[in-house]
Formats: sequence, structure tokens, C-alpha cells
Amino acid sequence: MKNKVIIPVISIIIIVLVLLGMAFLLIHKSIASKQEFVSSPDTIEVYINEGNRDVIVEPSSDDKVHITYYGNGKSDAPRDELGQVVYKSKHESSIFGFLFNTSSKKIVVKVPKNILVLNVLNDNGDSTIKSINNEDLAITVHSENGDVSIEDVKVYLAETYLNNGDFSIKADLRSLIAESKNGDIHAKLKGEESDYSREFKEDKKYYNVRSENGDAKVDFYK
Repeated sequence: MKNKVIIPVISIIIIVLVLLGMAFLLIHKSIASKQEFVSSPDTIEVYINEGNRDVIVEPSSDDKVHITYYGNGKSDAPRDELGQVVYKSKHESSIFGFLFNTSSKKIVVKVPKNILVLNVLNDNGDSTIKSINNEDLAITVHSENGDVSIEDVKVYLAETYLNNGDFSIKADLRSLIAESKNGDIHAKLKGEESDYSREFKEDKKYYNVRSENGDAKVDFYK
């Protein structure tokens, strides 16, 4: 009698273990692995579209764009053509990603001094741009849910639009446009207040910052 009971129990355990093994393999395949991308040396525009991870942009040590991203093959790789590098994340967040802590993985983008356009679109993650020195560069950041930080940069233009998140910037630039629906804005701009205007003037630098539901503050430093 005992043998008749034990055999079905063992069968159930085996079936469960097989199903768990198959599930693990499927989860493993669904989770993107770390990938490295290096562009050609003639890139002048960089476009980053990330859905569920933080994005960090910092200087490149050479004349190429370097991107550390997470994907499952060539179809996920950034495109490099006609002077443009375009990366668009194709992986959405899921319970599997949560279990394997994929949210802690960050997209790291290293840009050379010769680029003219940097565009970051981030749906659910923080965006950080730091230590970029390029007087001709125009930076645009759109953030749906996440903070944006631009630190110690020298660029021509910084333009940011946030839905839910705070924005901070410390920069030497010609123009700043910053808008947030739900979040604070704190800007530190190089120079004196008299160097800037809130209207476009040829002999003045320009800034316009506003938040619908938050504080907006501009300070100046030398």
C-alpha cells in the first residue's frame, strides 16, 4: 500500500522539477545579457531611447561612441549609420526581470567630443549626463518617470522635459530650457545673473525654467 502511495508522489515531484527547469530556461533566455557597442569615428548625433533602466552619459576616451546595453542578439544592437548612432531598448520590465534584479543594470553611453546632438528619451529610469565638455553640443532629455541630472558640463544648449521627476543641472552653457510637470528644478549656471536673460537676445545667454507642481530655482556661480 505504501509503495502505491510513494510512486505517485515521486512522479509528481519529477514533473514539478522538470517544469521548474523548463521555466528557468525560458526566464534565462528572456533576460537580456550585457552587450558592448562601439561606433565608427564619424558619429555626430546620438539618440538613446530606454524604457526601464537608468541611463548614464559620460565622456569617451576616444573619437567613438561606446554603449554598454542589455540585449539578446544583433537585433537589439544600436544602429550606426550616416553619422548617427540610435539605440532603442526592446525589452520591457517584467516579474522575471524583477526576480533577477535587472532594474539595477544601467545603460552607459560614452560620447566623443565631436558630437553635435545628444538626445535621451527615458520612460522609467533616472538619466545622468556628466563631465561633457563640448561648446557646440545640444542636449535634449525627455523623462517620463525619473530624475534628470546634468553635472559639470560645458555645452551650447540643454533642454529637458520631465513628467514626474526632479531636474538638477550645473553647467556652463548658452541656453537652458527646463520644464517639469511634477518635480523640482534646480539650476546652477556659470556666470553672473546679468549675463543671462529670460528672453532671446544676441548679446545674452538664455534660460527658461518652470515647474507646474514644484519649485524652480536658478543660482549662478563663477
